[in-house]
Amino acid sequence: MPRKNVCASLRNVGEILWRVPKQCNIFRMQEPVSKSSLLTQKEDVGHYKEVVQEKDVLIRNNKEKIRELETEITELKTERQNLQMKLKASTLDENGFHEIMISYDDFFQKIWKEREDILSKNAIVESYLENLECSYHELLEKFQKAKDVIFGLKRNQDLLVNELDEYKEIIEVLEHKYESLRIHSEKTIADANVQLDEQQQESLEEIAKLKSKVVQRQAKINELEKQIKVDDHKPLYVPLRNRMVNK
Repeated sequence: MPRKNVCASLRNVGEILWRVPKQCNIFRMQEPVSKSSLLTQKEDVGHYKEVVQEKDVLIRNNKEKIRELETEITELKTERQNLQMKLKASTLDENGFHEIMISYDDFFQKIWKEREDILSKNAIVESYLENLECSYHELLEKFQKAKDVIFGLKRNQDLLVNELDEYKEIIEVLEHKYESLRIHSEKTIADANVQLDEQQQESLEEIAKLKSKVVQRQAKINELEKQIKVDDHKPLYVPLRNRMVNK
């Protein structure tokens, strides 16, 4: 692989990898409380599955590029050793040999630095992927907990609906009993009022009879009082004489 293409690919990988932390922060969320938030989290899970797969592909590509660079470095080392051996056997002057050595040293250091940068970025990517995996597991746990809570609420809702139906039936029975008692009470009160009216009428008639008797007795009393006054003026033996005469 040409060295320029390798460097360009590494720069693209680095730009993608530096965006991973911003996406990882999305998983730091609170406990879900509604179905809409759960659906959003589910979509985020699918999205980040794709991100994880993409990062796995990038890591594999980086490892392949690292192996290619290491192979290229090994080849360069071998080539350098061969050149050194050739230079020792050649008739080049000291200045030319020194320039060649400096050029190869610079190139070797540059390749080695690129290799170190790739290894460092690869370590960062692995760290980010570990954090992403932890966040993904936390999200799955929260999603499962929220799912359990929703199922529990659904069961409680079904129980409450059943209890509500039972209460409705009880209320209907009580309303029927109340209506029956109301009708019976109204009938009883009406009958009692009729009886009370009849008793009042009978009482009035009795009172009228008693008043009539009182008037009659009062008249008799008055007559007796008059007779007693008349008898007071007669001698005491007159009644006895009358009795004797009658005998």
